[in-house]
Amino acid sequence: MKAIIFDIGSVLVSFNYPDFLKHLGYSEAVQKELDVIKEGGPFWQKMDRGLMTEEEGLKIYLDMIPTYKKEAEYAFTHMAYYMEEITPTSRFLRAAKAKGYQVYYLSNYSHRNWEIIFERFDFFRLFDGGVVSYQVHQVKPDAEIYQTLLGKYGLAPENTLFIDDRENNIRAAEKLGIHTLWLKPDTDLFAETAELGFGV
Repeated sequence: MKAIIFDIGSVLVSFNYPDFLKHLGYSEAVQKELDVIKEGGPFWQKMDRGLMTEEEGLKIYLDMIPTYKKEAEYAFTHMAYYMEEITPTSRFLRAAKAKGYQVYYLSNYSHRNWEIIFERFDFFRLFDGGVVSYQVHQVKPDAEIYQTLLGKYGLAPENTLFIDDRENNIRAAEKLGIHTLWLKPDTDLFAETAELGFGV
């Protein structure tokens, strides 16, 4: 049976950090100071790997913020509530499920943020399963996390399509023999998946 694997961030769920800060009504000074979160990469990856809690990550983040700690804490702890469903992709997900495909998710997420979005979005009920980075202490684009998903559900790479918005994640899947679709803003999912033999 054919299967389709979906990334979550920027594929089924969207989030723009600068727009989020503007939406909160933060001044330019606050936005500039809180933008340091983009440069805090190491602790984000540790949270995604499940090697650090959000509470521990928050402490590191706040240590990077000299002035606007209250605003920073709110932004850090509430961002998952402001993420939005990407309806063209969720519409394709529903069509793929209705067509009889097995559908799975494979995504890098920290524990708390994952639990929030998993409860918020109904489309998660459509999935046959999936793997989230914090659960297995592995992250994309490392080969191990793809192999974990394939092995857990007995998926054959040649019968599996992986959809992701990042080129490095796509290339990693291709090396394992998985069919891929690099999702871009102008991608027509229905047309391009059909060309790959995974039409709905």
